Order: sequence, then C-alpha cells, then structure tokens
Amino acid sequence: MTSMTCIVFVILTGSNYPIARNGDPDFISSNPLLWRLAYAWISIVSVRMRYYFAFKLAEAMNNFCGLGFNGFDENGRARWNRMTIVNILKIEFATSLKEVLDNWNICTVLWLRRIVYERVSHHPTLAVFVLSAVWHGFYPGYYMAFATCGLMVEAARKVRRKYRPLFQGSHVSSCLYDLVTCAVTILSLTFASIPFVGLEARFGLEFWRSMYFYGLVWSIMAFLLLSGGKSKTEGKKDNKTENVDVRDEEKDKKGNSTDENLTELRNRVKKNMESPNELFRKGTPNSLLKENLIVGS
Repeated sequence: MTSMTCIVFVILTGSNYPIARNGDPDFISSNPLLWRLAYAWISIVSVRMRYYFAFKLAEAMNNFCGLGFNGFDENGRARWNRMTIVNILKIEFATSLKEVLDNWNICTVLWLRRIVYERVSHHPTLAVFVLSAVWHGFYPGYYMAFATCGLMVEAARKVRRKYRPLFQGSHVSSCLYDLVTCAVTILSLTFASIPFVGLEARFGLEFWRSMYFYGLVWSIMAFLLLSGGKSKTEGKKDNKTENVDVRDEEKDKKGNSTDENLTELRNRVKKNMESPNELFRKGTPNSLLKENLIVGS
C-alpha cells in the first residue's frame, strides 16, 4: 500500500515539477526565491518517492518470501523488520541529516558502518561519504552532494552539542527546537540533493548560486563559530580505538610468550628428558601440556 501511494504521488507531481527547472536560468530569473525554494523541495520529494516505491516494493517481496521475519517482540507479535530498507516518515520529518542518513537504504548504511566507520580512526564520516560517492559513480553531482552532506553533518553535530541542552528544560522549548531543526534539515537535504539528481556540475552550481549557497554558508559559519573540542561520540570512539590497540598489543605479547613455552615443552618431551607427569609437577600450564600431548600423539 505504501509503495502504491508513493507511485501515485510521482504520477501527480513528476510532470508538473521536473527537477531540471531548478537549474534553468529562465526559471531562476523569473521567479522569487521563496517559490524557487518551495519548488526545489517539491521536486526533490517527488524524486525520493520513486526510490520509496522501489524500496517498499522490495520490502514487501522479501516479507512475502519470509526473509523479513525477525522473531517476536515481548508481546508475542511477529516482527517483520529484518529487511527494512527505508523509514519514510523519519526521513521526511527528521530533525538532523544524520537521522535522514540512518533511515535511508538502511541495510547499506549498516554495511558502511561496519566496514568503514568503525574501522577508520580519523574522520570516519568523511571516509563513509567518499566511499559512497565513488560507489555511485563519477558524475560531479555525486561528489558535490556527498561532500556537502559530510560538511553539514559535522556542522550540525557541533550546533546540536552546543544548543540542544538549552532547549530541554520544558516541553514547549523542546518542541520548538524540534520544529526549527526539522525545517533546517529539510532545507539542507534539498540543497544537497538537487546536484545529486542533476549529475552535472554546471547544473548543481547554477542551483546553488540561485540559492546563495545557503547550505555551505551556514555550515562554514557553524565551524568558525563553534570550532574547538571533540564531541562525546568522537571521544568515545578514540578511547575505544586506543583500548583495542592496547589489548591487541598485550594479546600479541602473550601469544609470543605462549608459543615460546610450547616450543620448549615439545623439545623437552621429544628428547625424553622429562615425562608428562614430571612436567605437570613442575608447574607446566595444563593448556600447554594438553597441546603437547595432542601433538605428541
């Protein structure tokens, strides 16, 4: 049902709001900024609806085959979310670009997190966006979109860390914060997505110029005004990386020591210098003794 709703939206809006007009000089010169901004949002939502249609149709097919079954919840109801690809409402009404990215093509996002984000110690977000751009292809619009998204995600983290606690004192202020960040997220996503769909650098730059580069402007301003210090997430990630390195080093030392003891033990038994019982009485670790007996046999 969801996929059918999406395709109906595309049919009703696709021909009336073509994405190409966003970079058309005649359209830009003959319409005010607010209308062009609204047009850009409607046209890019229409494009996303095409993806939603395909994603939701794929989810339905996976669930029909039983691939989406994910056990039962605490109330005994079946969960069919193992193959969930997209959460539409969480994307369209997100309060941050990170929330958008976490709910778009979810299975791929989890894969990128495992193979890139958790393994890169410096600038993992940038590494994820670079790989995503190369994966999509070599059109300039892809790199413009992903580079802008990376910049805006990092800028939004700084703003969120600085100002979000100030609005958590009451329900009204918290809702106000959510409304403002939702509007900013919609504008940011629109700014970054148009070049992605347009593919060509000229098209993307013409659209950005008509919008006075607002996405880049406020991201750079956020970095300049809020620069300095690490986020809690980055700090935890760095500490985790350091702890893993220390554990690996200790493990290597322990492994080398164990290998040396095992080699010595094998040589002593092979030369019939001491029996296994004598070795045990002298305090040879039981694990090494078992390993030796297995090898000796």
